[in-house]
Amino acid sequence: MKSRFTALIITALITADQLTKMAIRSLFDVGSGIAIFPGFNIVHLGNTGIAFSLFQNSNTAMSVITAIIVLGLVAWFARKRHLLSKLVNVSFILIIAGALGNLMDRILLGAVTDFLDLYARGYHWPAFNLADSYITIGGTLLVISVIFEKGGHVSHTA
Repeated sequence: MKSRFTALIITALITADQLTKMAIRSLFDVGSGIAIFPGFNIVHLGNTGIAFSLFQNSNTAMSVITAIIVLGLVAWFARKRHLLSKLVNVSFILIIAGALGNLMDRILLGAVTDFLDLYARGYHWPAFNLADSYITIGGTLLVISVIFEKGGHVSHTA
């Protein structure tokens, strides 16, 4: 039952990611966008690099291979989830959903659709999408679990 529920959550997250990307591709030409409010734009960018436009214009095959390796490692750890805390399980679900959402773009389109554009006080964050957000939140939760949990379970001693 837990595996089906996990698969359902991952599928829902990927669906939300893909639907938002499809909407952006249908509403905006690449390179165009609209200001929502100061510090936030919706744009349509094609990212051939990895997360947050790192290694832009890198080899798509290398990006796909890297994503598959990372997914494999996370999935291998996630299979042992009965040994892990709920926080670690949630982090794995988010990382897997994000990686699969962006991997689908890379394979089907040759680039990941990014559309969330944030900036403040002269600093401009690279455009990103829901899948990037899932990966970032999942990674943050994983770090928190490593810092505050012992052996994958909540530590009662601090």
